[in-house]
Amino acid sequence: MHLSRGAVRRTDALQEVTEAEMPGVDGGQNWALEHRDLLRAFAALSEQQRSVVVLIEVEDLSYLQTARVLGIPMGTVMSRPSCGRERL
Repeated sequence: MHLSRGAVRRTDALQEVTEAEMPGVDGGQNWALEHRDLLRAFAALSEQQRSVVVLIEVEDLSYLQTARVLGIPMGTVMSRPSCGRERL
């Protein structure tokens, strides 16, 4: 089958419009990859950094409460989240 140049241009234009109007579908791949990367980075933290980050960021404990729970000085608690966040 042979199409004239005009028919080819109309077909190409129709395809461009159809592709442009097709709704995008988010398959969740980006979220899954970001989640995987975050879990890997979190696992790479030292146990001390993970403990402090979890207690402060996830459990919403204060620095003082975290120091008491872990039995470490407050200055140590204050420095670990910063280092942990930086690594994450």
